[in-house]
Amino acid sequence: MLVYRLVLHYYYFNNNKNGNKSDDEQEEEAPNGGAIIITGCDTGFGNKLAFKLASQGFHVFAGVLNEASVGLFQEVKNIHPLILDVTQDSHVEEAYETVNEWLTAAPAAVHDGNNNNNKEERYLHAVINNAGIMKPGLVDWVNLKDYEVCMQVNCFGPIRMVKTFLPLLKSSSSSLSQQQQHHRRKSPRIVNMISVAGMVSGVGMAISPYEVSKHALEAFTDSLRLELQCFGISVVAVNPAFHSTPMVQNAAKTDDDDILWKIMSPEKQEEYGKDFVDQLTTHAQTMTRSSIWDMQVVVDHVAEDVIWSKKYPRPPPAQTVIGMDWRYGMVGLRMLPQWFRQQLITFISPNLIPASVAASRRRMKPTNEKHNPTTTTTTSALKDKKQE
Repeated sequence: MLVYRLVLHYYYFNNNKNGNKSDDEQEEEAPNGGAIIITGCDTGFGNKLAFKLASQGFHVFAGVLNEASVGLFQEVKNIHPLILDVTQDSHVEEAYETVNEWLTAAPAAVHDGNNNNNKEERYLHAVINNAGIMKPGLVDWVNLKDYEVCMQVNCFGPIRMVKTFLPLLKSSSSSLSQQQQHHRRKSPRIVNMISVAGMVSGVGMAISPYEVSKHALEAFTDSLRLELQCFGISVVAVNPAFHSTPMVQNAAKTDDDDILWKIMSPEKQEEYGKDFVDQLTTHAQTMTRSSIWDMQVVVDHVAEDVIWSKKYPRPPPAQTVIGMDWRYGMVGLRMLPQWFRQQLITFISPNLIPASVAASRRRMKPTNEKHNPTTTTTTSALKDKKQE
């Protein structure tokens, strides 16, 4: 407890050196010249983050998958939309060239209010890996391709982005002054938008391809954070719970209850039965709908605490869990022994029995006395005794 209090005191003291300064003094720095590239900006977190960070003064490179999404950003002068499929080497390399060209171009003059023209210093401030995909279904239902797709987008995509843009992040870090490196406000950073599914899996949601890929990204993020600290590059894992993104809303909607049934082969449909699938679907939808949080909470938290702290210069957190239910419930759940956790999840889940298992049990269960050898033997003995 004493060590814990000392650590808290250390971080409080260092993060609040400027605590007595006015708000204007605390916010005297602005991200002029700072660039951020975000993947998955068609909808959801990525889309909202692009607009939020652009409004803070960053030049945002918004990666989108669909050409139709390019038009979403045409009205904002400091958002540069890019067609960016994170599974394609060529797309990521083209994005790198675009960002590098902007960084090395002649910067425009910035007026500081005192009739002085200061040249804007361009630097890559952050890479935000947000693009993601989810494939639902039990392990027995989905194909290996479903796992490969989730891994390509959710894990290998961020790795591809990091490997490509790391030289620019290193260059940004090396150009910082010692004072800027100490405050860490302008220090470059990599932000991986993961999920609570990257911390705890097997909670009865039938999304193992998604959980596997997010656990892999979590492990990559932890390794990367340790390796890049010597370069002054921060690596942040953001683990949101269920928020009102299109992905979560699609999982919670009830207008297509047969979504799981449709992905199953005829053999699996016969083996499990419609009742099994309907109960599982209802359970997953109920779990999702019961704890959906406002998506804007995640956007504001990432923009104001992870990317650019307005209150005081401080390093970004190594990991942040967003969503009150999982933020505090996760601690207890992860501390439980695996066998107890499984029993707990089984208790709150419906009693799911595949149709084939139920049929097998019915065949094995005796239907009347003539199938019971003990009863038959006893009845015969009584008959013999009467005859005597």
